[in-house]
Amino acid sequence: MELILPLMLSSVLTGLLGTAVMLAALNLPLLWGKPTYDTLGTLGSLFTRRLDPQARAIGAVLLAFGGIVFALFYGWIALLFYTGTFAAPQYLVFRDFPTTVDLFYPLVGLVGGFGQGMFAALILAFVVVDFHPIEAQRSPFDLVQSFLVGNTVFGMVVMYFQHQLLQLLL
Repeated sequence: MELILPLMLSSVLTGLLGTAVMLAALNLPLLWGKPTYDTLGTLGSLFTRRLDPQARAIGAVLLAFGGIVFALFYGWIALLFYTGTFAAPQYLVFRDFPTTVDLFYPLVGLVGGFGQGMFAALILAFVVVDFHPIEAQRSPFDLVQSFLVGNTVFGMVVMYFQHQLLQLLL
C-alpha cells in the first residue's frame, strides 16, 4: 500500500514527459524539411471529423492521458524489478550519483515500447485506415512508422525515469 502513491506520482510525471519526448521525436523530420504524420490531428479528428487546432488539442489530451496510463504499467514493471520481485541484471553506468543509472531499465523500455508500438499500430491500422473520417489520414505506412518510433522512444524514456523517480520516492 505504501508503494501506490510513489508509483502514481512517478507515473504522472514520466507519462507526461514520455509523451512530450515521443511527440518531439515524431516531429524531428520537420527539421530537415520532411513531412510528418500528424498523430495529434489524426487522434483528435476521429472525434471532431475535421483536422484543425481543436482536433489537435483533443488529440494532445487523449495522448497525454494514454501516456499516463501506460507509464503506470511501465512503473509497475520497474517497481517489480527495483524491489527484487523479479531478478534483474545490473548495467550500472554511474554509481556515485544520488540515484544509480542502470541501463537495464531503458533497454526494457525499448523492448516494451517497440512491442507496444507494434500492437497499437496493428490494431489502429485497421481502424484508422479503414474508418478514419479524413481520407488524408488513412496512410497505413505513416501510421505504423509513427507508432513504432513514438512508442519505442516513449518506452525508453518512461522506464528510465520511472527507475530514477522510484529510487528517490521510495
